[in-house]
Amino acid sequence: MTANSLTYGFDKNFTQKDVEKLFLSVGWVSGCYPKRLYRALMNSSLVVTAKDGD
Repeated sequence: MTANSLTYGFDKNFTQKDVEKLFLSVGWVSGCYPKRLYRALMNSSLVVTAKDGD
């Protein structure tokens, strides 16, 4: 059994579709507005990411 390790970062290496899928997967309504959500994240001064594999 292999455990994936989380990778943390401060990068903005994600697509609008990535953000939409993530937010909708947890039932957050903001995922229904992917353009606004993506623009807000890209214009934020700090974005922290946590990735488990791809």
